[in-house]
Amino acid sequence: MRAQATLEARRAYVQWLESPDAASRWRVYIGEQPWALGPARCGVWRPMGEPVEHRTATLTGAVSPELGSVATKFLTFGAMQAGDCVDFLKQVHKVLGEHTKAVVGRDGAKNVRRWVVIMDDTPLHRKKQVVEYLEAADLDYHMIPAHSPQLNPVESVFAAVAQRVKCNWKAHPVAFRKPGTGTDTDTGTASGMPAWEPIDPAEWSLARAMMTALEEASTKDLVARYEQFFETEAV
Repeated sequence: MRAQATLEARRAYVQWLESPDAASRWRVYIGEQPWALGPARCGVWRPMGEPVEHRTATLTGAVSPELGSVATKFLTFGAMQAGDCVDFLKQVHKVLGEHTKAVVGRDGAKNVRRWVVIMDDTPLHRKKQVVEYLEAADLDYHMIPAHSPQLNPVESVFAAVAQRVKCNWKAHPVAFRKPGTGTDTDTGTASGMPAWEPIDPAEWSLARAMMTALEEASTKDLVARYEQFFETEAV
């Protein structure tokens, strides 16, 4: 019964996404991705005798087919709480407002659309503090059905981030894949995947590497492509 209810909720969401109501709005997608900071997550061996440190970080992103990358946030320790979510929404709201003002200044109010914030239907996003902020800020919002990450384009962005940052066993970034090099992994063979380029951990924090990778993986064209894929293939 639960599986059937989830399928029906997904179909209803996709129907809304294809509706004139959704098409008349500028859409921004928000999501959070936990990152286990340890040898297993980084895919490397821990040196003999070194203690294992188990930590979890959270990468948060907001992307839009209208703007590409809207905002990023990286929490070095732990999961995102309601207060963190509200702070991030404020950051997103500021960028959306600046875009709306720019459109008005360039084309007049006739081309302005209302923004809709689209998020996964999780307990975090249903927290009273989060919902109260969305309503107070006059931000329309829509929830993606529970257990349906494939319907959120930001999940594809997170997958791309994981392919762009290489860390050592202490979760310090040591290599980065930059777009457009047209080679694959350490071998440098021809492929759509860029080659690894070494970076200095003293200059590149994990937060900088993750946030840079997210911004590069969420151009307007890429987000629009992810969104179109979900409309046609997700259910």
